Amino acid sequence: MEKSTKWSRAALATALVMTAVVAVGCGGQEQASTSASAGSSQDVVAASASVPASGPVAVGQAVQGPDQIAMVSNDSLPPDVDASITERQVTPGTIIEVTAKGSPDVEEVLLSDGIGKPQRFVYDSTADLWRASYRVPIKLKGDRLELAVTAKNEIGRWRRVWVFAIVEREAPKDSTSATVEEK
Repeated sequence: MEKSTKWSRAALATALVMTAVVAVGCGGQEQASTSASAGSSQDVVAASASVPASGPVAVGQAVQGPDQIAMVSNDSLPPDVDASITERQVTPGTIIEVTAKGSPDVEEVLLSDGIGKPQRFVYDSTADLWRASYRVPIKLKGDRLELAVTAKNEIGRWRRVWVFAIVEREAPKDSTSATVEEK
């Protein structure tokens, strides 16, 4: 009986593998025909073209997959952004300036601290920078300020970078040092 159990398990495993192979094969053909019927110039699938599989891929260059070749379009890439703040050490209640440098396709830049609503940057065309002013919260938990800067392009692709600052707390004022004049 032990021998028949081994054969049953082997037959079951073989059947599962065969089912998976058939399902993957059919699914791959369906995906290729669906993509080819889409007709978009940016999502072209061409089975007859060949491209070297090694080396870096430039924007707009064909990329070869196992069964098909697809085009990498300019729209498939998110914008690029780099952000910085004026002060690395901040005090609660003070205002700091956050600047961002974005790629030419950036249409909008947002600043978020995870507490309130995201704030929009303003584009400074003379400096080719995005700028925003930010007030450091008075009741900030922890000793590190974390700000997210998100750049978006016109089709909704986005990239997020983070900027950090150390929060310096002022020493509490000693009540014995304060003098009160009485008249």
